[in-house]
Amino acid sequence: WPNTGIGRMNLDGSRGSCAACHSRHDFSNRRARQPENCGKCHLGPDHPQKEIYNESKHGIAYRDLKDQLNLGSDSWVLGKDYNAAPTCSTCHMSATRNQPVTHDPRNRISWNNRPPASVRLDTNKEGAVVTDPAQIASSWQDKRNNMKDVCGNCHSPGYVDAFYTQY
Repeated sequence: WPNTGIGRMNLDGSRGSCAACHSRHDFSNRRARQPENCGKCHLGPDHPQKEIYNESKHGIAYRDLKDQLNLGSDSWVLGKDYNAAPTCSTCHMSATRNQPVTHDPRNRISWNNRPPASVRLDTNKEGAVVTDPAQIASSWQDKRNNMKDVCGNCHSPGYVDAFYTQY
């Protein structure tokens, strides 16, 4: 602290900076929902998520079907307000029929792939990674089920389960 990142720890104990995703000029949900916005931070050799997304089937569909995504809508529930293609926000933060909007993308990320050997992410109430079972508030299984709920809006349960088995 201070920084403008989504994971910033604020002096009052809260996390994040609204300006990380929402422009200070117009606080646009439309802009915050677009992958280009996430690419401000998640780009390059140490954070290649944007490049990976761009070349994926989801990224290609987004560019092709962007006009059908209802990006400026007040309500943006996957499977209700749009379903043409997912963005980073769709999978990591946006509402589904079963989950509310979250401003904590860690709620749907069950693994950390950055270390040489990937690790599962069990976290406490503050979001810190923990290994003591007594301190776990959100298990990697809960986070995976949250993400599988997102995937299930467009893909069959068998497809989603097969993806995670392969993963």
